[in-house]
Amino acid sequence: IKIDIKKTIIAPAWAMWFNSPSDFSAPRYWARTIEHPVPITEKRIVKKKGLNKPKKEANTIVLEGKHVLLAEDMAINAEIIKQILKMKKIDVDYAENGLIALEMFSKSKLDFYDAILMDIRMPVMNGLEATTSIRALERADAKKIPIIALTANAFDEDVQQSLQAGMTAHLSKPVEIDQLYKTLENLIGNPSH
Repeated sequence: IKIDIKKTIIAPAWAMWFNSPSDFSAPRYWARTIEHPVPITEKRIVKKKGLNKPKKEANTIVLEGKHVLLAEDMAINAEIIKQILKMKKIDVDYAENGLIALEMFSKSKLDFYDAILMDIRMPVMNGLEATTSIRALERADAKKIPIIALTANAFDEDVQQSLQAGMTAHLSKPVEIDQLYKTLENLIGNPSH
């Protein structure tokens, strides 16, 4: 069977964050979805024995109901990350700098948060200082909670600084959704039954 089809592929939305040259305190955001027409000239349908059998599902990792503290000074970045996490039904609390994240964590019940997503460059207290302060708290969960760096700083020395400050993992911005999910699944996920 030959079928001529025109199909449109929607490329994932991409975003750039930048500051206005005249006012570095005023964040700007720009995102765009790009459409590419892709012609498909031939499609073959082949029936093979056993193709209609249901596949065994592998054990999946569940993040639903997990509680994450997000420290991010750029409101639009925080909103995007919150939406990404909510797609997996993760509860998110938001802190706009490292000091607020430290206060929220220190005032929470023991083991209330499952993980912390920490921006590195923030005003008042940066992510490295906040992580060091959290790790120094006199409470059991402070030593073991996964703290994941979310930053545009992706050089080897940046990763080393994050790890030396006590972070568990280091992810680059813009955040790759699958990589974020995989990291959280590895660190805090529960196997489904």
